[in-house]
Amino acid sequence: MAENEREQNLLRIFSWNINGMKGQKRDSKLDKINRLNADIVLLQETHVKNCKQIERDFPEWETLFTESHTGRRGVAILVRKTLNASIFSRIKDTESGYAVMSFKLRERTYTFVSVYHHSDDSALTDRLSKDLSKVDKSNLVIGGDFNTALSDWDRTSTIRNWKHRRINRFLTRFMRDFDLVDIWRRKHPDERQYTYKYPKEQRSRLDYFFIHETKSTSVISCEINNLEISDHSSLSLTLQIH
Repeated sequence: MAENEREQNLLRIFSWNINGMKGQKRDSKLDKINRLNADIVLLQETHVKNCKQIERDFPEWETLFTESHTGRRGVAILVRKTLNASIFSRIKDTESGYAVMSFKLRERTYTFVSVYHHSDDSALTDRLSKDLSKVDKSNLVIGGDFNTALSDWDRTSTIRNWKHRRINRFLTRFMRDFDLVDIWRRKHPDERQYTYKYPKEQRSRLDYFFIHETKSTSVISCEINNLEISDHSSLSLTLQIH
């Protein structure tokens, strides 16, 4: 297969908790996002209050932003226009904890979900489960910040936050119900890497990509990156498409 043909058969996705689109680092974050070698970008903690205003900053993307009236939370999904995806479904969570977008690409349906699971939101996975029942899940990709470490192997602290333990239970059940796998761990079974650094140098892996078990063989790579602007590292996922 020629190199350019191989490149056309890859789908590159980033997921990143950007810790707000305001402040002194706003322009740097916008520039980073627009310059990513990505077809699809999932954002969390956008802190966006006005969707129409922020959408003007992304002229090269099809966008789906949720509004966060408190100035916190908020998620987004960006799809590069040159991908020529035919978007037919957009779902926004009423609490701004997630967004769901479905589109057709090369006659196949893909559904992408961006999630920010705030530690006080005990019903997010229930709401998301109901919304996912409305969409095609044959090629489902979920990315985001879930505010919990899935295992002790994914954190350095010995202190266990009760809110994080609660989310862990919700998330474990959600993964089981939808037959999802933590694809970074599948690709890196013996590694310890983290996506978030707390005060006092404690670290945890709180950010994930989840896909259906049967689609895990289509994943070329899944990596934790460091873009050095947010308090979270980004994740990158590369899928083989046909």
